[in-house]
Order: sequence, then structure tokens, then C-alpha cells
Amino acid sequence: MAKKKEAKKDEFSELRERFSRVADMWNDDRKRYKEDMHFLHIDHWPAGVRSQRASDPTNPRLCLEIDQLSQYQRQVINDSRQNRPQIKVRPVDSKADIETAKVFDGLCRHWQEASNSDTCYDLALECATGGGFGYFRILHDYLHDGTFDQDLFFAPIQNPLTVYFGEHQEVDGSDVKEVWIVEEIPKAEYERDYPGKETTSWEGEGSKYGDWCGEKIRIAELYEMKSVQTTMHMLETGEICSDEDYQTAVQAGLQVPAIKATREIPKKTLYWSKFNGAEYLEEPREEPGDRIPVFPVWANVHNIDGKVIRTSMIHKSKDAQLLYDYAQTAFAERVGQSPEAPWVAAEGQTAGFESEWDGTRSVRVQHYRPVSLEGQAIPPPQRQNPSDVPAGFAQVMQQAEHGVQTSLGMYSASVGKKGNATSGVQEQEQARKGDVSSFHYHDNLARAIRSAGRYLISAAPKILDTARVVRILGEDGEAAQVQLDPNLEKATAKQGNSSIFNIGVGTYDVAVDIGPSYQTSRQASAAGMLALAQADPTMWQTHGDLIAEAQDWPEAQRFAERSKLLLPTTCFTGRTSEERRVS
Repeated sequence: MAKKKEAKKDEFSELRERFSRVADMWNDDRKRYKEDMHFLHIDHWPAGVRSQRASDPTNPRLCLEIDQLSQYQRQVINDSRQNRPQIKVRPVDSKADIETAKVFDGLCRHWQEASNSDTCYDLALECATGGGFGYFRILHDYLHDGTFDQDLFFAPIQNPLTVYFGEHQEVDGSDVKEVWIVEEIPKAEYERDYPGKETTSWEGEGSKYGDWCGEKIRIAELYEMKSVQTTMHMLETGEICSDEDYQTAVQAGLQVPAIKATREIPKKTLYWSKFNGAEYLEEPREEPGDRIPVFPVWANVHNIDGKVIRTSMIHKSKDAQLLYDYAQTAFAERVGQSPEAPWVAAEGQTAGFESEWDGTRSVRVQHYRPVSLEGQAIPPPQRQNPSDVPAGFAQVMQQAEHGVQTSLGMYSASVGKKGNATSGVQEQEQARKGDVSSFHYHDNLARAIRSAGRYLISAAPKILDTARVVRILGEDGEAAQVQLDPNLEKATAKQGNSSIFNIGVGTYDVAVDIGPSYQTSRQASAAGMLALAQADPTMWQTHGDLIAEAQDWPEAQRFAERSKLLLPTTCFTGRTSEERRVS
């Protein structure tokens, strides 16, 4: 018993050390994330400068913040919202087929819609552009309390600082071997959520458990990918199987083909566990999928002298933004110190009318007493020109604003402002250059979504492992149902007028389409059809049903169906009027 307890202690000691190594790797990136997010959303001014300017309580100095950065970040995020990356599944080998790939497409769209994946993507991109990195994840759970069927769903990671991503070589992080998701919760909450898990025995052992135990308890989820060498055989029939399956068939007395070739391959297995610093809260369990289902979205990634650093979209723009704030503040202070334009009047000219000339109230008519000097009438009071605010302030602010744009690679045209372009073509070219300079943020998000799609098609056969009817979505958002049967020998089989699918047969890959959404494309199609019909009204006689179907107004579908019945027979070569009516 003592040896078992000692082994347990050693296991968690090793886990705490592993976490420390990964955490140390992220120290600089996490520091930059906090600084950039604080600058973007809370305070531009360094704390020492702000406190110094406010040190005189009787006359505190201004610290203005005129935000120039958020508009460019919103431009990137909202551009992504208008052009959602779409997962596209493609068959790879001879066992896969196009129809099953379409089922995978529909399943992916269903999982994304049902779990609001768009909020996961937006949050990850917002964190990446603002702080340098963001994440989302994919989980699986039972459909409801009355079933053992499970499904996959997307989940956001609200705070990227809870994630400690392990070392990896692939840009999308698909080859990472360990990912930690760590949170610290109050002790009272911990005792409520994990009753029976002792914490009192850790008290007084702070040096032993470090930051894992105190007023707050640290809880870690650990995903780790382990590889085990596996023997694979190619049989004379061309079939591929593992040595374990082959030996099982032999021992069962089955007739199996001879082995033609053998090789060793690393078999990857994903495990998940949850623990505190000294014991498991949930024991390690095997998880489906060929990669860890935590997907990073990076902003800017650079390898400098062997160390990977991650920076945000606004990291290099902070100095220019601060210069702009300094210039605006200095300008405001100078304006505030400038006196009002004074009046020059001879002695006695305002006597009796002082309240009209003291500037404390607005009057329509100001009276004065005519005064003469040596018989010469003195003109009425005259207003003096005030001292001008130096024009250099405007020049400094303009230079600072240009510095912000230069560091971002995005100029006024990128956010809808009129810049220095002299024609519409130049404005479009400037906007295009701004889009190109920020395209890598969208591309990094697309890579994360592509990796998520590959995880979905690898995990789906293990999650949807029983014969069942599942919901899929088409490109137009229309829902349908298909029958899955994991015992089917091939990817697709006909059953009457319908098909049955086995998504576990065949190999599939994923591409990502970053084009306009289906709704945007449909609107463009409708507008194009109407333009052609206006140019050639005879098109209504041959294409009226298609033009009507593309519209979004009420009764468009019924209008299209009636138009189809009135089309000439030549539009439906080889089809009877009844077949046209059914179609």
C-alpha cells in the first residue's frame, strides 16, 4: 500500500513538473497578451505616467485616449463574420465516395450550427488580433438524459490564458502532443463541485504542491497524444490489418489470406484526464480523434533564434497610438490654457453696462458710452485676436495617425474613410491592399477550422457508432435526415429510394472555403438574374422559375412553381408535363 501511494505521489509530482515546463515556455507570450489586451481595452497610458500627471490633486493633468486601433481590429473581425470559412469534405481513397462526403459536409454544418460555432470562431479571432492567440475546442456528450447516443459540439474558450499549448511543428498545431487547460477556483466552490476530494491534507505543504493548493485550488484538464508501435500486415488480397486483428482471426479458426508485407507504424491514441495537484478528479480515459481537439488561432508567429513568439495585431502599433494620445492631450491642454479673445475699451466706455461685457452671459446687444479724447470721438470697444494654437499639433497628430496605419498595414480606405486617393479606383486599390495585409489573420482562422474539420471526420465514426438516424444540413440551411449503419461493409448502400451510409469506411480529407456565405452568393445570384431579365425580358419565358426561386420575398417558391408549369416544352427536353409538375 505504501509503495502504491508513493507511486501516486511520484506520478503527480511528474505532472506538476511537466506543467511547469510548458508554462515557462509561454511566460513571454502571456505577458504580451495581458499588456496588449490592457492597452486595447483598458488604458493606453503607462501607469507611472498617469499617476505622475494626476499627482497634483488641485490641478491634475489630462490623459486623453482617442482610440485609433479598435476600428482596424473590428474591420478584420467583421470581415470574417461576412465570409465564414466552410468545411468541405473530400473523398481520398477508393473506399470513400462523394455521397458519403456530402453526408460528412452536412454533419459538419449541423455540428457547427447546433453549437453556435460562429461565436467560437469570432471569440478566438478577437483574442488573437487583440492579444496574439485564441482557441476553441470540440467536445462530445450525450444528446440528452434519456439516451446513450452521443454527438459532437463546438465550445468557446473564453480566456485563452487558461490554455497552455505544448510544443509543435505544424502551423495549425495539429501535431501537438499535450495541451493543458488550467483554471483556479475558490476552495468553497471546489469542495461543492468535487465532494470527497480532500484538500485539508495539503494545507501546510505549500512548498510541496506549489501553486496547486491554497485559498484557490488549481484544476487541470490534460489532453495528451501517446504513440505505441503497432505491427501492420498487408495480405495477399491487398487488405490491410493490424497484427492484433490478424492473430484474433487465426485463433478463431477463420480462413485468412497469407501475409504479403509487414511494417511497424506508430499508432496514436488520445487521452484526457482531469486532476488537481495530488489526485485525479476524473481518471484518464481514451478519447476519439486523430489530434487534440483544442484549436489555436494565431495572429503573428515568428521564430527568433529558435524561440517562437506570438504577437497581436496591435502590438507594434501601441507606440504610434500613444504618440497620438500625447499629441491630442497636449493640444487640449494648450486650448484650455488659451485666453478668450479680450475686448479693448477706453476708460468709462463700459461704465454702467459691466454685466454685458464681463463674458458671464450671452447678450444680443452690448451697450457702451461714447467717449471722446481731446475732442475726438473714440471708436467703440474692439475685440483683439486671441493667441493661436500652434499648427504643429495638427501635424504631429497626423503623423501619429499615419504611424498607426503604417504599423498595421491598413489605411483609411480599409475602414471606409476617404484617404489621399484622388479617384474611386485608387480608393479601391488602397482598400484591397489593406485587405491583403490583414488576410493572414483570416487564413490562420481558416487553418484552425480545417484542423477542426479533420478532427470531426476522424472522431465521428467512434461517436456515431450505432445504427441511427442523424440530422444534416445542406448549403442552403435546409435540414434533412440520413440513416447511418456502422456495420455496413461499404460507404454507401441503397435501400429502396433512400441510402444508408457508413462514415467509418474510406478515407476523407478536409478543405476550407473562405468565399462568401451561401446567403451572400444567393443574393448575388438573384441580383444577376434580375439584371439579365431586365436587359432581355424574354428570359422570363424560359427561366422565370429559376429567377423566382432565387428571390427572398414571400410566396417566391409558389411563384416559381406556377411559372414552371407555364414554361414551354423546349425547356424540358424529354420530359412530360407531369414530370415537370413533379419536379
